[in-house]
Amino acid sequence: MIARKELMPNGDSGAPEDAALEGAAPEESAPNVAEPSVAGAAGAEAAEPLPPARLKRCLEAMLFASGEPISRKRLRRLLPEANSQEIEDALLGLERDLIATGRAFALVEEAAGLRFLTRSEFAPFIARLRGEKRPVRLSQAAFETLAVIAYRQPIRRADLEMIRGVGCGAILKNLMEWNLVRIVGRDESLGRPLLYGTSPTFLEQFGLKDLSALPAPERLQEFAIDHGVEVVSGDAARFGADSVPLFPDPAARADSGDSAP
Repeated sequence: MIARKELMPNGDSGAPEDAALEGAAPEESAPNVAEPSVAGAAGAEAAEPLPPARLKRCLEAMLFASGEPISRKRLRRLLPEANSQEIEDALLGLERDLIATGRAFALVEEAAGLRFLTRSEFAPFIARLRGEKRPVRLSQAAFETLAVIAYRQPIRRADLEMIRGVGCGAILKNLMEWNLVRIVGRDESLGRPLLYGTSPTFLEQFGLKDLSALPAPERLQEFAIDHGVEVVSGDAARFGADSVPLFPDPAARADSGDSAP
C-alpha cells in the first residue's frame, strides 16, 4: 500500500526535464519507466515489516530522541512497517524490559502521549541537574485549593470558597499564572459565574494520563512531591473525612454572580 501511494501517475519524476535537456525528443518518445520503478522499490523497502526486536528498539530510540510526548496515533503514522497490534506489543515489551533491567526511567503515558520519565526516587538528583529551573512551589493553601479544583471540577469560585471557608481570589490568580488551573466555561446559574478546572500542564506536572488517574485524595500531596511539586509552609495536606471536605452535599451550593479570579 505504501509503494502504491508513492507511485504518482503522470508525475514530474523526470520525463519533462529529460526532454528539455535533449531539446528535440517529445515527452512521449522518452517515457521515464525506471524512475517510478525505483520509487516503487524504495516504497516497498520502506514498508518492509520490522522484526519485533528491531521494532522495539526503534520505538525506544524515537521516544528517547523526542522532546515531547508522542501519541499512539503518531507512532502508527511514523511506523508504517508495523501494524497497530505489533506496535502495542512492542511498547509492552519495552516497558517490561525497563522494569526488568531496573532502569532509572520508565515509559509513561500522559495526556499528550507516551514519553520516558525518570523515576521519582531520583527526583533529588534531577533537581540538582535542573537547579537553574524554577521549581513548582505551592503554599499549603494553594495546594489545598488546587486539590479541591482537581477533584471537584468544573467548580465555581463560590463553591470553592464555601469548601475551603476562605476567599480564594488571589490563590486562583496564582494557580492560573502557574498554568495549573484554567477557566473551562460558565455555569448556567444566575449571573453565569465562571467555572474552573485543571489544565493540561497540571496533568503533565503530576505525570497523569487523564483525571481518572488521580490518586486517592489523601495521597495527593505525596504524589505531588514525587513529581517535583514543592508544598511549603504547613504539614502534609490531608483530604480525608476529618479535614477539608472535597465532596460536600451538592444541595449546599451557593450561587454567586461575580466569579472572576
